[in-house]
Amino acid sequence: MKNSTAYVLFIVLLLGIALWSQVSRPRRFVWMPTYSHYDTQPFGCAVFDSVLSFSLPQGYEVINKPLFVLGREDTARVRNVLVVSNGVELGKNERDTLFRMLERGAKVMLVATWIDSDLEDTLGVHFAMQEFSDVVSEGTELLPPCDTLCWAGGAGGYPERRFTVRSDFMDDGVYMTDVCMPDGWEEYWTKPGHFTRRVWAWQHDWMPGDTSRVRPVAVSFPVGKGELFWVQTPRLFTNYGILDDDHRAYVFRLLNLLKDAPVVRTEVYGDSYEEFIATYDSHGPFDYVLSQPPLRWAFYVVLVTLAFFFCFTARRRQRPVPLLPSPANKSLEFVKLIGTLYFQRETPTELVRKKWLYFADEVQRHTGIDLRDQATAQERASRLSEKTGMAQEDLLPLLTRLDEVLGESARRPDNEEMKRLVDRMNDVLRRL
Repeated sequence: MKNSTAYVLFIVLLLGIALWSQVSRPRRFVWMPTYSHYDTQPFGCAVFDSVLSFSLPQGYEVINKPLFVLGREDTARVRNVLVVSNGVELGKNERDTLFRMLERGAKVMLVATWIDSDLEDTLGVHFAMQEFSDVVSEGTELLPPCDTLCWAGGAGGYPERRFTVRSDFMDDGVYMTDVCMPDGWEEYWTKPGHFTRRVWAWQHDWMPGDTSRVRPVAVSFPVGKGELFWVQTPRLFTNYGILDDDHRAYVFRLLNLLKDAPVVRTEVYGDSYEEFIATYDSHGPFDYVLSQPPLRWAFYVVLVTLAFFFCFTARRRQRPVPLLPSPANKSLEFVKLIGTLYFQRETPTELVRKKWLYFADEVQRHTGIDLRDQATAQERASRLSEKTGMAQEDLLPLLTRLDEVLGESARRPDNEEMKRLVDRMNDVLRRL
């Protein structure tokens, strides 16, 4: 048993060391924007969604439904919609549903680097093309912020403020197609817009030697009773952005514009989380398992089950004990054997004496009368009569004759008398 206990403790210790080494291993960050509700990496939205669920007064929910489904569900209510993605491309039916939702009073905020060209033409804007990488491969590349993002004074009730933001997190901004651009940029403003617009935030031009112009990065377009927002800083609407003090203030200024109704964030137009997992540079066998709560708990249950299995099966197994038949009662055979010996030796007196000893013991055990004391046969017969209810006249001859046999009387009992005396003693015992 000591060996099995040591074996179980050794296995549990190994499992504990393996689990501790996996949990305590330094976390490797993956700088890929996924905007996924289940991604806890810097550019995922697990922490972002958790913070918003407690911050927005009318409620916040993450769903996986396209706009045309939301449009059918919101015919009797108004919900504001948030989309966070690298880019948003809508079909004709979705664009029509989008504008019907806006006409009814919904606010839709598209937080994306680019939107499809048809929606750009409708709004009268065009995004500026910038060459940048979608993935920051190493944390060491996160250099100090080097760009300035400005909040328009009085917008949303907030004073003007400048935010320092890493340039990789912003794009060139939104070009208004009805504003004159320098030579070489004409292709971005050839079609006029059809909606008025309001600029909420902009960034200074990053082009060397050109510091006079600004590029809007957060604009809105009133449509019916609602309003459509286009925000070009999706990387700030992530775990990284919500945990940074300066970025969080900018994000909440924009989200405050949606607080008048429940907010739903749809992930239909975001990057595929499966694609993120497929390209994830894993450095451990349990990275993905431990990153998903259901798989993580299943893994823990397996470990606990194995521990219980080791505890209950590592003990030394004993061979089954065979069932043996109960020993037979040989007392009756022994009595018959002794009686036969005495009978064959023709000693009926000895048989009577042996029976007397047993008779006297049983009477004393049941009644407390000692038939071997010095009292007369008359006195013993009287006491025994009171205990058994037998007539004293029947007991006195029996006790008198037994005294004669025990006293080495010259008149020895024969076989017939021996049987009669034994039968009489048995009658008295049955009365006890």
